[in-house]
Amino acid sequence: MYNQLQQKMQQQQQRHEHQQQELQQQQQQQQQQQQQQQQQQVAGALQQQQQQQQQQQQVAGALMSSSSSSSSSSNFSLFAAAAAAATAAAAAAAAAAAAAAAATATAAAAAEMKQKQQQLQHQQQQQQQQQEQQNRQQQQQQQQHQQQQQQQQQQHQQQQQHQQQQQHQQQQQQQQQQQQQQQQQHAYGV
Repeated sequence: MYNQLQQKMQQQQQRHEHQQQELQQQQQQQQQQQQQQQQQQVAGALQQQQQQQQQQQQVAGALMSSSSSSSSSSNFSLFAAAAAAATAAAAAAAAAAAAAAAATATAAAAAEMKQKQQQLQHQQQQQQQQQEQQNRQQQQQQQQHQQQQQQQQQQHQQQQQHQQQQQHQQQQQQQQQQQQQQQQQHAYGV
């Protein structure tokens, strides 16, 4: 019975270690997925920025070509300045959008990671409590087993003492009977 309890404890400890390994693997997979999502979001924002820059360059080129056909040099300068300002504004807006997307992705990943860590800590605490409870139960069972052994030893000693007492009483009775027989024989002159 005691060996069976030890085997059960070992099996429960092995299951506990297997659960921890699975949790660690899940965490690693989630971190890899979050990193890939962040990279995809940043790449998408950069691609949008490049597309906007290309569109602005096309607009600027069209403005410059239309302004070259104009006879007035002042009109050409105004068109070029307007195109450059529009390009700069669009680039700044695209950069701001990319930064905001990256910040949002990072915050979401951090929040999810924190939640997973809290869940893992909670599971570890529960497993630790269960392990402590099992250890206490095992100690109690060991103490009970020792107490039973001590009781059996005491009973065995008591039985031996009782047998010794009975043997002693029988010897005393035999001695008394022999003395009585001797006295009777002596009284009759035998």
